[in-house]
Amino acid sequence: MSEAGPLRGDSSLAERFTPQMNAATSRFGAVSDIPIAFAVTAVLVVVLVLLHRVVPSLGLAVLGPIAAVPLVACVVVHVALRGARKQVVAWVATVPFPLDNLNAVLSGAGEYFTIQFAAGLPSRESVNTLLETVCPRGFVIDIDEGQRIISARFGIDDSKHNPLGSAYERYERMRELVSGPLSQLHATHPIALLRFL
Repeated sequence: MSEAGPLRGDSSLAERFTPQMNAATSRFGAVSDIPIAFAVTAVLVVVLVLLHRVVPSLGLAVLGPIAAVPLVACVVVHVALRGARKQVVAWVATVPFPLDNLNAVLSGAGEYFTIQFAAGLPSRESVNTLLETVCPRGFVIDIDEGQRIISARFGIDDSKHNPLGSAYERYERMRELVSGPLSQLHATHPIALLRFL
């Protein structure tokens, strides 16, 4: 469990989201990745310099702003995502059971999670079926009947080329799973704690 305890509102969320945490909450988050923006800008500069040599009439006044588009887009998306924490806190307030270490999912980790039940466990098959409705590659890893804990994973592999894209996909799947199937399961098998690892 995190030092602040299970999440009810914003108690165990980071006080300030990092740019990566903000990016994980939006499909456009990858645009705010500064190294990618600089890499795309560098490629554009090279292409535009070569284009200028072939067609000098285009002029640098036209080509310069084109090269700046990735950096401008990066800044715009970065600024637009600054309110992500407030949106996450508002969503968490609607969840009928406590969450722990949501920061792991927002930071791009959090592939694995445990569900601790207040009393009684659903079957492995029923939990796998619920997982597959949202995460086709997700599955139950282990069941600890003594502590009433089911360990599972989302089944979303980290991308080497677009880590913010896979972080967003995991965040979205987590929200769908918590708001839909796990909230429904909570009605029949009360969930004491959902912890992300």
